Amino acid sequence: MAKRYRYKDIDLSFAKHPVTGDIAVKTDVAAIKASMQTLIKMNFYDSPFQPEIGSGVMDLLFNPLNFVTSIGLRRQIELVLENYEPRIEVIEVYTVPLPDEQVYNVTIRFRLKNQPEELRFDMLLEQVR
Repeated sequence: MAKRYRYKDIDLSFAKHPVTGDIAVKTDVAAIKASMQTLIKMNFYDSPFQPEIGSGVMDLLFNPLNFVTSIGLRRQIELVLENYEPRIEVIEVYTVPLPDEQVYNVTIRFRLKNQPEELRFDMLLEQVR
């Protein structure tokens, strides 16, 4: 009997599945983490028929690298995940500026809806020219 996955999304790298040759998929927590990263990095109007989906995070990365911008980043990340990722409940978002590397270290504590286990997602946000 094939394993049933609770969540299943296509892999946005469009890599081929090694056995079937189809587009690879991400499942369960990996699918949700990929979705979270995509939502955070998405600008408004990136999605042709849903221009309201986006976070504005990438625009904030061109502001001075400090704690004030860090607070704005945290709020934008919280908003986009609360509004467009219905599979999770955000517990806390931490954004820490790292001036020497010119990046923000982002840690998101979350849980899947109706599940008690707390999960964590880490990513670095940097300016992309």
